[in-house]
Amino acid sequence: MAQKIRTTGWLSEKDASERLGVSITLLRTWRRKGLLKPFRQGSGGEDLYDPSSIQRIRETAAALAPLGIPDPVHAVVNRKIPVRWMTEILGISRQRIYQIRPGTLTVDNAIFLLQRKAGKDQKLNKALRVLRNLKESGRL
Repeated sequence: MAQKIRTTGWLSEKDASERLGVSITLLRTWRRKGLLKPFRQGSGGEDLYDPSSIQRIRETAAALAPLGIPDPVHAVVNRKIPVRWMTEILGISRQRIYQIRPGTLTVDNAIFLLQRKAGKDQKLNKALRVLRNLKESGRL
């Protein structure tokens, strides 16, 4: 017997995109990639989004925004840190970042890079602390 999910209070695509500050097209792209998992109401029904999941994304993005991370909502949903932000904050080239940490710039890779360079730099230490806390809490 299938478990019935209560969808009262869940958000439509339009409402979810507005709360996240992104277009419906981007929201659908994230859904297709499996980055966001809505509940489909019946066959051919509307996709509905859990408001607590959307709020969690917003709160995590709000924690990243003071660091100067561009498009923090995008970073949270994709669980990746923008390379252009890392090049700016670390003062090294994109090529050097990929030499040190090949592959995509995941949160773990960003933490690794920040640890290497932080030293006594308060800005880097703050970024490192925020990313570690979000990673340890399961938000990133």
